[in-house]
Parts: sequence; structure tokens; C-alpha cells
Amino acid sequence: GKAALIPVTLPTVTLPEVDVLLVITSEPTKASITFGGVYRGRTPASIELPPGKTAELKLFKDGYLPVRRSIAMERGEQRINV
Repeated sequence: GKAALIPVTLPTVTLPEVDVLLVITSEPTKASITFGGVYRGRTPASIELPPGKTAELKLFKDGYLPVRRSIAMERGEQRINV
């Protein structure tokens, strides 16, 4: 015989906000990175951060002037090269 089709109602799924991937490179490499005053490693680096936040990105290395940028985190990927 024929199989009966039974309608199924699935619950609504709420997806969490996707983190922002901040890809940071510098010349020269191995510059220290802070974001919002928190140390995040050295360049080159890929850092996942929550969206919707604005904070100061700072790169610094001995013998070079520090670089500061105000970064507004938006969904997806952002690339920064200094």
C-alpha cells in the first residue's frame, strides 16, 4: 500500500549570534595585539570576538610607534593590515 504522509511541526530554532573573525596582519610581523585592553597575541593573528562591540585595537612592537584603531565589530570577517 501507500505510505501515509503525516505533517510534522518542528520547533523554531534560534541561532546564536555569529562571532566576528578579526584577521590582523602587520609589517613587520610579531607585533603584540591588544583589543579593548586585553592581550590577544601577536601578528599575524585571527581573533574571534562577539559582534556589536566597539573597542580600541592596539598593535605595538619595540622600536616602532604603536598603532591604535577604534574597531566596530560587525558580523563576518574583518581584515586589518598595518
